Amino acid sequence: MAGLKPYLERKLLSHPLVRKIIPYKKGFSIYIVGGTIRDFLLGKNPVDLDIVVEGDGKAFAEKLGKVIPLKKELDEWRVVFKDGFIDVLGIDVPIEEDLKRRDFTINSMAYHLNTGRFFDPMNGIKDLENNILRANSEASIVSDPIRILRGLRISSELGFGIENETMSFFRVHAQKIRKSAGERIHQELVLFFSRDNTGDYIVPEVFDALFPGFMEMEKIGGGRNTSINLLEHSILSLKFLEKCIKERSPFEGFWKKIDEYIRNKGYLLKIFTLLHDIKKPETFSEDENGNVHFYGHDELGAQWFYDVGKSLRFSKKEIEYVSRMIKNHMWLHLLSSQPEITERAKRRMIFKLGEDVMGLAIFSYADSMASGGVEVERVVKAGEEVLSYYFTSKREIKRILYGRDIIKEFGLEPGPFIGHLLARVQSAYEDGYVKTKEEAIDYVRKILVDEGIIKGGMKDA
Repeated sequence: MAGLKPYLERKLLSHPLVRKIIPYKKGFSIYIVGGTIRDFLLGKNPVDLDIVVEGDGKAFAEKLGKVIPLKKELDEWRVVFKDGFIDVLGIDVPIEEDLKRRDFTINSMAYHLNTGRFFDPMNGIKDLENNILRANSEASIVSDPIRILRGLRISSELGFGIENETMSFFRVHAQKIRKSAGERIHQELVLFFSRDNTGDYIVPEVFDALFPGFMEMEKIGGGRNTSINLLEHSILSLKFLEKCIKERSPFEGFWKKIDEYIRNKGYLLKIFTLLHDIKKPETFSEDENGNVHFYGHDELGAQWFYDVGKSLRFSKKEIEYVSRMIKNHMWLHLLSSQPEITERAKRRMIFKLGEDVMGLAIFSYADSMASGGVEVERVVKAGEEVLSYYFTSKREIKRILYGRDIIKEFGLEPGPFIGHLLARVQSAYEDGYVKTKEEAIDYVRKILVDEGIIKGGMKDA
């Protein structure tokens, strides 16, 4: 530590948030702790500080500015500034005891701002040097199981290996994660899947606790052209997706737009990729010729995520995205098997998925690679064709009518029948049979007349 201490002090004392707390050293005993110390030692410049003070944490936080309660019962508070925030915890035990009950050794170091003393009771500096994530104890995991997800996220972010006993704790206590608040689980999942190499940190027992049925995929083969099982295929699909994003290949020429798409929806795309086949075990069947089928696994998976996503506090928009992508994940594969992709087929896909054709294209590539790569060339070719059409023709593909238009024009009641009419008129628009809103109204009128619902353009009494 002798060589590191001057470096750490220099980094700490020059940080703008640290400078905000230095004036209050005389009245309080202040420690900079946890992930903040870890990040400084890794050469990073954290945008927030974790502070521990002996005694009244709220009183110290109020010296800095307006406080936001984090955990009142634990005397934990947050003060927000333009350039970051400071989290303050008041303690009534020695700093060594506070550090020992934290989650991981690399988060259990402290620097005493008053004396310049460095505390490392769990030998976290050694694990930091060896790129290892190690739990302080099994009890620390049991007391707050969300630390399992946090451990995976930190390891992914830093590229660290997880120490064997710690991994055992994660697996043994995985089911306890579900006792945590859904909001906390959701937050950690978003942070985790926003990292670059999450595929290397998928622990099946953990994700089975979060997404029931995940480990059932281990019982099913991963495809005709590969020897791995379906669980391995799903994880490998995620790894190929992340490799595709990192290398920005294939689909050259489209990555400026795809990069923007990934920034907004990348974490959801990864979740969908990991879960796209989760209902195959339930839909497994074998015909008289020995051919294996999974009829309806896409529809069932989409509906399943609506329920699971709600329990994990995903937003309505997030749930709809993942469910829609699971439901349609075979679409590009099916198109790629056709001798020609018609304009109608491309228009239909783009109308239904919009910008998500970008996500479907790179997913389909990753899925094909994880299935042995036999079909990858034709999948890439189909993806390029759809993407090219999307970027050159997307302004032409719009909804020609809305339910309110039909209700207003024909005096019909809202209900499933309106959706039926909208689907038929949209299909006619995509096929070029109708080109304007007026023609679409006439087309609906003809349907209603043919089905005896109206006569002569008037509502049937």
